Amino acid sequence: MLKKRHSGLTAKTVQLPWHVLMTSALFSSSLLLGSLMLNTKAHAEDGTAAVSSTNIEQSVADTPTAESVATAAPTANSETAPVENSTSANNVPVESGTAVSTVPTDSSTATATENAVTPQQGDADSVAAKTPADQPVSETVSTNETITTSTTNESTPPANVSKVSSQPVAQTPEQPKQTAAANTPQKVQSGVLPETNPQVTTQALPEVQTVAPAKIGVDLIKDVKLNVPVPTNGTNAITATNVFNVTDAAVANMKQLNVHPKMNTIGQQGWQGSAYAAAIPTTATGVDPATNKLYIDEWMPDTGMQYLTYMTNYQANYGSFAAFRSQFSKANLATMTDFTTANSLQESNSTTHAYTSFYIYMMQFWQTMEGMQYATSLENIDVHDYSAVTRAAFGRDVTGQLWDISALAGLPNLKTVNILDQSVQDMSVLRSLPQLTEIDMGWGQVSDPSGLNVNYASHTQNGLRYQYIPISPMVFPDGTTSVQITFNVVGTDGLPHVVNPYGGISYPGDNGYSVIASTANAARVGTNTIVFSNLLTPPNGRYGVLTAFFPMAQPNGVFQDSFDGYITIPYLISNSLGRVNVNYQYLQTDGQQPEIGASATLANTIGTAFDLNNNPLTNFPMSYLVDKLGAKYIVLNGTGKYSDYLAGNGLANRVTTTGAVAASDTNLTVLFAGTVPATVQHGYYQDGNFISFNQDDEVDTDINGGPLISSTVKLIPHYNFSSAAVVDPNGGVIPISATTVPYLIPGYTLRLAYAPVTVSVPITLKDNLGTVLGTGSGLSGAYTATFPLTDLQAQLPNIPNYTYDHVTKLDGSALGANFTFGDVEDGLVVIFNADTLNISVQQVDADSNPLAVSTISGPANGALTPADLALLAPAVPHYVIDHLVAADGSALPDNFTYADIADGIQAVYTVKQVNVAVRVMDELGNLISTDLSISGPATDEFNAAELAKLVANIPGYTFKTLQDAQRDVIQLPTLYGSLPSILLLVYAKDVLPENPSMPGSPITTAPAAIQPWLVGHVIYALTALSLYSSPEFATSNVLATYVKKPRIYRPRFMVIGWAYDSQNRLRYQVRDINQKSATYGLTGYVDADPAVVRGAYYQTLSSEITVLNPKGINGYSTADLTGKVNHYKQGTVLKVVRLVADRVATRFILADGSYITANKQLVKMGVVPMPSSADKLAALNRYDDLQLTQRNQHYQAITPQTFRIKGWDYSNGYNYQVKSVKRYLVNGGYITAYSVLVRAQF
Repeated sequence: MLKKRHSGLTAKTVQLPWHVLMTSALFSSSLLLGSLMLNTKAHAEDGTAAVSSTNIEQSVADTPTAESVATAAPTANSETAPVENSTSANNVPVESGTAVSTVPTDSSTATATENAVTPQQGDADSVAAKTPADQPVSETVSTNETITTSTTNESTPPANVSKVSSQPVAQTPEQPKQTAAANTPQKVQSGVLPETNPQVTTQALPEVQTVAPAKIGVDLIKDVKLNVPVPTNGTNAITATNVFNVTDAAVANMKQLNVHPKMNTIGQQGWQGSAYAAAIPTTATGVDPATNKLYIDEWMPDTGMQYLTYMTNYQANYGSFAAFRSQFSKANLATMTDFTTANSLQESNSTTHAYTSFYIYMMQFWQTMEGMQYATSLENIDVHDYSAVTRAAFGRDVTGQLWDISALAGLPNLKTVNILDQSVQDMSVLRSLPQLTEIDMGWGQVSDPSGLNVNYASHTQNGLRYQYIPISPMVFPDGTTSVQITFNVVGTDGLPHVVNPYGGISYPGDNGYSVIASTANAARVGTNTIVFSNLLTPPNGRYGVLTAFFPMAQPNGVFQDSFDGYITIPYLISNSLGRVNVNYQYLQTDGQQPEIGASATLANTIGTAFDLNNNPLTNFPMSYLVDKLGAKYIVLNGTGKYSDYLAGNGLANRVTTTGAVAASDTNLTVLFAGTVPATVQHGYYQDGNFISFNQDDEVDTDINGGPLISSTVKLIPHYNFSSAAVVDPNGGVIPISATTVPYLIPGYTLRLAYAPVTVSVPITLKDNLGTVLGTGSGLSGAYTATFPLTDLQAQLPNIPNYTYDHVTKLDGSALGANFTFGDVEDGLVVIFNADTLNISVQQVDADSNPLAVSTISGPANGALTPADLALLAPAVPHYVIDHLVAADGSALPDNFTYADIADGIQAVYTVKQVNVAVRVMDELGNLISTDLSISGPATDEFNAAELAKLVANIPGYTFKTLQDAQRDVIQLPTLYGSLPSILLLVYAKDVLPENPSMPGSPITTAPAAIQPWLVGHVIYALTALSLYSSPEFATSNVLATYVKKPRIYRPRFMVIGWAYDSQNRLRYQVRDINQKSATYGLTGYVDADPAVVRGAYYQTLSSEITVLNPKGINGYSTADLTGKVNHYKQGTVLKVVRLVADRVATRFILADGSYITANKQLVKMGVVPMPSSADKLAALNRYDDLQLTQRNQHYQAITPQTFRIKGWDYSNGYNYQVKSVKRYLVNGGYITAYSVLVRAQF
């Protein structure tokens, strides 16, 4: 095999035929990651290094300053590991991850497989090195992102249409529409002079102002046509090779043309954009405070470029690579004159040729020379891999990752550029080097070396030879019979280069490249056009290939230049894949749209989503163009012509950068343009002429979203914006239907036309008091139009009970016989006088039975006064006014006038509800029992039976008579309404027998006549008390003692009997009914003194009660407290209308008819203030429990704190031997209510 000139050998290299060199390079490609190595003509080296995957990560802290040597690495499997989440390209392509990088060993060999084929020099991606010794601290040197095709979404180019970026889709010539232009002005004159002969045209606008930048990328395929006639007289004809060596894995790892990563994903991902990089001061070092990134990563983003610069020129200046990265600046780089990747930097052992970190960086990590534009003193570039090291590692030649040399543009002193064994595709930048004299770009991917003032004759064996260019796969529909491809390979002389089909033999007698031989018949039909036919369908998991070869010699045998190479196009044949063709153009002043980026085609399963901003095939042009031009672009489908888009003819519509792959081809044009200021005219049309307001201004127009037209509209008094148009330099007027300002160029004016305001005059109907009666139908007309008052009067409505009087302006000023809409634009007021109305008033009861009749009168708009209302509701015995309704029974408004009751009114009365207090006393006026109360409708009868319900058996007393407060006897029956407010139940004191029974012995008097009324009822203790075993209270008789408790926890007892002690003191025999107490169920005797015990249920009515129970109470539908209808929280104040008895208990009835308990422990008469918040006065704890044992929060004394009180309760509520202490329930738990620690707010 021919040694390259940097092999390090002292002897002159053997000049072998070109195809031998190329075959070795092709077979050794690490794109294969264990590629199929055909055992043909022994072109592959015998010893092939095995590869292995390793992670590339190491901290500088662990890195020696000297370059470490990778001596060994694990041996890889012979077959390529499948790409994660990918499937066969013949099935459903999906996105895959970055290609696995591998490290060669110096001793192991690789076995030939048929897992992948890429006939190119070995790709240094297969060198997954141990981490280079001086890798930056806490940074990961990532491998080059390898773009997959068949295994990656949106990656396969189209085959049934021309390449969009190279050959525009043929379009029918655009026919301008003719639009009627009646009354539409055309040409603006100075001042406000009217125009004449206005015209409207639909001619398309020249859309842009600026000139397109230079195109990026390489368009190697000029044209593709399907199903053309198969030539019978073509040259260099070949026959299809029925062997499919190209696998999914091979295509996934190809360095496809124009497929490059985004700049901000390279190296340490510090790239902020070219403008940002250019603005970094030349002496800036260390960390950029604005981004927290190293400055060097922002202007020289490729860590490989940094490391090579460090090792070739600056090792002696910096103690380590980390120090170099932290301290190196653009100014330092400006001193560099030579950049040579010397052999000595690539090997750590001159005998074994073991590779170094330098070699790994150069061949695996290095992708772009960005940053080298600041090497203004640079004269020589000599980049090559040392063949001895490469062969020791791989047993064959490999190709590095470097593709971007655009940073070399314009370097003033650069004379020599030798870059070998890298993936450079575009060398046009070298045309800008004024002193360039020597070029060597062998073993790359160059297809156009023209335009350079360099003599290539001396480089017949190296200068531009051995190019290998893989193209992104194409997808052809089922039934494709032929494919004609015109290649855009250009020689050094700028002329099209001959391109031949390749069937396995590049020169007579040689078939060393059968591994990439075309799987289709083919013949050349022109200098650079090939017709492929009989395309063989590849099996699942494989691709067919269309391969071409461009030789140094022309068909006539004349040597053209030292430029030759292969082009390989993988293909699939399928109807299940759709194509999205993407090209990049720039809108110029002349309306032309030159291409500024190489086109791409995304192919994937129909329905698959795509995103132009995040796709391997579009990442490079999109990110590069946005970096250089800004995000000033739109995406058009169809023709991609901006003129079609503006015309709205449907041939080109604006779409987003995302979408889904369709069955038919989708053509997208990413159209960039610059920002252009445009003049905005403001005026109005009068008699067909445009009159300017002389208030012109400017607005910036932007192709990807100009400002809203509405934002350019001015507020012109008495005029409204009506329409927008564009006026061309010739005075043609183009109406605008869009809502945004179109993209305009100098000479084109945005015209905003205004029209006199159409005034809508509101009409308000008022009475003579100023009360609004309604609104009229309103008037509308031009601001200056005249309207007669008589016409207005004819439109006025008839308002019942009112008579029209006059009309005024809104401010009350008089209105003339004729007025303009401008005069009354604020509104008109029509005044009506109110008529006098006589109103019939009927007083009725709730059943509509008449009680009385009266009449009132007043103006229709007169509000009824309290005196009037009194007339409507005279006093009726035993009744009370309830409400007023209209004569038909419908509701009246809250405040009504005579007009509201013009048809009459009813005053509805209800029977009074009488509440009477009942006091129980002896004949001397002494109270002998608890007060009672009765209530009932005023018209209901109160008789002896009702009285009997009130009379109770009181020991030692007998009921005598019912009296009023003046002690007059009340005669029964009578009505509740006739009862006095207080009734007296008068009892006579019984005379005790002369020989009373002994204490505790049975009473001889009949129990029914003398037993206390509370027997059978529930009582509760007001104070501390004891339960005794007998009526005689002695310490020895105590059964239990109860401490004084707060109201809600007072101990309760059922009265089951009574007795007197030896001192004739009444005792209640009771049973303890406190279920949660240890004393529950005990029976004994307690003191019957009302100061000690009282009934536990209310016996009198109160209008309001407050809920005390911490858990609240329920409202029920029945008196036995069943059928829950409501719940009322602690602190709720309820309105009570009645008190009823239910067995031995009582219930309150609410206004809605529901029942609630009358238990004094649960509710209390009147309004009990509810604390709303508590302010902390000292250090305080909050607890989970009422007993304050489980603390969950501490509040320091120094910190103010206010708690929202949700309720209150007491500790030890049912422990009747321990006192209870009040607590507040707050958010998060309980706090003390002790006034020394907290102050409650009510």
